[in-house]
Amino acid sequence: MGPVRARPAGSSRRRAPGLPTELDADLRRLVEASHGPARQERSARLRRLRKIFGELAAAGVSLQSVKQLQLADAKQLVLHWVRDGRAESTIRSDWSRLRTILRDAGVEYSNVSLDAVWPAEALGAKDARGGTPRRGKAAAVDVLSLAATDDDPTYYLVEQVRASYRTSIRQALELPFAFFREVGNGIAPSSGRRQVLEAIAAAPEASRQLAAQVASFLVDSERAQLLWTGLDIARGVRKHENHLSYLRRRAQGSS
Repeated sequence: MGPVRARPAGSSRRRAPGLPTELDADLRRLVEASHGPARQERSARLRRLRKIFGELAAAGVSLQSVKQLQLADAKQLVLHWVRDGRAESTIRSDWSRLRTILRDAGVEYSNVSLDAVWPAEALGAKDARGGTPRRGKAAAVDVLSLAATDDDPTYYLVEQVRASYRTSIRQALELPFAFFREVGNGIAPSSGRRQVLEAIAAAPEASRQLAAQVASFLVDSERAQLLWTGLDIARGVRKHENHLSYLRRRAQGSS
C-alpha cells in the first residue's frame, strides 16, 4: 500500500475551529446534498457557512444542528454584522447564504427577508461604505410597482404570485406551468401547498386572472416555470432578491 497523502489544507473535510463536530457535520451534509453547484462551488459555500456559524458560536449561540438556529439568533447575527460595519451588499449576500442552508434544513422561517430583520438601531446610520443613510422606509418601498417597470416581466410576476398565493420566492419560481394552466382555466390545481390553495379559494377570480397571465408568459418565453432558463433554484432566488434590492436602491436614490 502506498504512502498516505496529506489532505489539502483547504479540504472541506476539515472541521472548522470552534464549531461542534455535530454542527460541522450537519453543514457538510446539507451542502453536499445540494446537487446544483459544482464541487468547487460547494466547497466555497461550506467555507463561508462555517465562518457564519463560527460567528454565531463566538456570540454564544450553541448549536448541534442547523435546525436549532432560532430566528432571534439570526436577528442577533445581523445586528452583529451591522455593528461590525459591514457593507449592506456583504450582509445581504451572507443572509442569502444563511437562508438557503436553513431552507435546505427545513427551517420554517427560511423565507424571512433581510429587511424584516434589519436592526432598528441601524436605521438612518451610514453603511460601511460611507454612503447615504439607510432609512426606515426602505422596507416599505412598493416593490411590486418597481418590478412592473422592469424590462424582464419575471420579477413582477414572481412578486404578484408571492402576494396573491402567499408563497416564498422559491415557491413562486418553482410552481409548474400545469399549476397556472389549471388555475387559469378555473380548475382546482392538482398540487400546491395549503396556503396557496387557501389563497386561491379566497379570491378565485383574481387568482384565475393572474394564473392565466403567468401561463401566457410561460408559453411565450418557452419556460416550464418562472425560474429563468439555465439557472438552478438557489441562483434563481439570489437573482430575484439581488435585483429587487437594486430596484429599491435605485428608487431611494432618486427620491
